[in-house]
Amino acid sequence: MQALYLIDFDGTLFNSDKFHTDIALFLQNKLGVELSFILEAYKETKVEGKPHHLKKHLEILRVQNIKELQKEVAIYLLSLGNDYLYSDTLQFLNKFSHQFLIYTFAKPDHYKLKLKVSRLNKFRLPTLMIEDNKNEYLAKNLIAYKNMYGLGLSRLYPKVYWIDDKIDSFNQNIEGVEFIRIRREGDKYSFEPTPRGVREISTLLELI
Repeated sequence: MQALYLIDFDGTLFNSDKFHTDIALFLQNKLGVELSFILEAYKETKVEGKPHHLKKHLEILRVQNIKELQKEVAIYLLSLGNDYLYSDTLQFLNKFSHQFLIYTFAKPDHYKLKLKVSRLNKFRLPTLMIEDNKNEYLAKNLIAYKNMYGLGLSRLYPKVYWIDDKIDSFNQNIEGVEFIRIRREGDKYSFEPTPRGVREISTLLELI
């Protein structure tokens, strides 16, 4: 059965915790400031409910020549040779790359950096970058898709899955969409219990 996978990026395909830790350690060494100060600045970029943004992070740290430092960060990350992908990501992508759409809470240039470092550019992944609640955005736009395509969408994709690691992505039910929470051991949201009625998996390979 042909299925459509609506899938989160950070914490689902990409280990953003490790990615941001490596950036913080680089900035600590480069700027000669306490790691705690860098981590507080990271949190401050998200205070207004917006996604983390490296440029904003560097502005809070009062960095000069922000564009230069952004380039240095990218070069450093690439030099580490770490794609930050979970061990199951590429197998999942190779299986379903023509059957999914990424919904990510992100700023465009920061997401592009993640794609570059992870080397996922080659997949040309269809992506929607959202600066709002993904659950609400998905609910509104899935209705719009159905109105646009009528029964054609349901015939093309009889099954629609929404996969995320954060439980707030499952706040409201969406007709015709099955919620799947990936609970990766040790990740920052893994301590949160999966909501009732949401299927839980520990690896994307359970969907293959």
